[in-house]
Amino acid sequence: SYSPPRSNCLLVTTGNDEYNGGPLDVFLDSGSGPALLSNSSITYAPGAVVVDQCFDTIIGIQIRNQNTNGWAGSFELSTDGRKSYFKLVCPDCTGTTSSMPIAVDGDENSGSGCLNGKNCTITAPWTR
Repeated sequence: SYSPPRSNCLLVTTGNDEYNGGPLDVFLDSGSGPALLSNSSITYAPGAVVVDQCFDTIIGIQIRNQNTNGWAGSFELSTDGRKSYFKLVCPDCTGTTSSMPIAVDGDENSGSGCLNGKNCTITAPWTR
């Protein structure tokens, strides 16, 4: 039987600044509930790719960092099988919601972003 190609691709990349590295939890719901895509026991290095995966359907994406070592980076989505990407936004982040990099931190030292270890939703800019 024919199944459609996995054309919805999430790319999560750690920022290049020396202080951007840290742990990150990325949860993605592709139809059967949120699944953890990243490894929260890893401290991702600056420039490191955290997630590069494609799915048939993406229902929701949530991010979290419960470690006080903050992570910052970009969240991008491709709907054409990695040919082109657009930046995702964080409507329930503290402070700025649309700029990259987005800080994800277990405390509030980052000032703006997804702070204090809470779960934040990442969405396409036109769905907020």
